[in-house]
Amino acid sequence: MFVFETKGIKTMELLVLGHLNWKMYSSTPCSFVDYFLSKITSEQQFPSGSSMLNSVDLILEIPKCICLSYDILFNLIFVLSLN
Repeated sequence: MFVFETKGIKTMELLVLGHLNWKMYSSTPCSFVDYFLSKITSEQQFPSGSSMLNSVDLILEIPKCICLSYDILFNLIFVLSLN
């Protein structure tokens, strides 16, 4: 049975990634905007700047809506618990 420590696993993973020339970066919804817009518009045409900006604006608004929904839900539960 093999037992590996976290540090050893991380070292091995970074070694493999380095030899394969793979870059590690954080993927965000914004990383995929151009891909999905190219599927919606046309395969040949790169999405326009305004489409990209509108998509990023939408992505940035989603967490605000989620927080607002949680606030409304929390307030509703609080009000119902008073009864």
